[in-house]
Amino acid sequence: MIILIRATKALGLLVLLFWIVRNLYYLIMALFLVDGRDSDGEVVRVRDAESISLKSGDAEYEGITTQMTEHSMTVFLDGEEGPGIGAPAEITVLSEDKPVALGGFVTAISESRKGLARTYTVEILDRKGNDLEYLQLLYDRVPTLPQSYYRDLGILPHLWQNIAHRVARTRK
Repeated sequence: MIILIRATKALGLLVLLFWIVRNLYYLIMALFLVDGRDSDGEVVRVRDAESISLKSGDAEYEGITTQMTEHSMTVFLDGEEGPGIGAPAEITVLSEDKPVALGGFVTAISESRKGLARTYTVEILDRKGNDLEYLQLLYDRVPTLPQSYYRDLGILPHLWQNIAHRVARTRK
């Protein structure tokens, strides 16, 4: 009986050590996950190109989206200089299903390094009754996250891959 009691105590310490190491691994991976996320509070950022038509005053422009969120849209316009900051903008997203009309104001202009191309950020203030169509345009996509899981013994390789990725990202 004494041998069994001593063996149980040692086994209990080993089990405790196993769970501490396992939980420490998941804590480190959770920190990497949080560190890799964008700090902006937007729920979804769609970086898919959709054709748009932008009307500001009497001028009308054609272009594509570079990023869409629930409250703003960044567009690249073809042709010469577009509207200025603060200009009202009527955007029509020419999706496959149905055109979605939106209204808002230009809040930012980002120029390329050579100054030849610009993207315009439009804050969406009026969805003109197209709330569901616009949300469908944002969310009805093939998810970018993995759609299948597979089991492997990659605890340490995944940890080293995350560390190497972070080190390479900070050196750029």
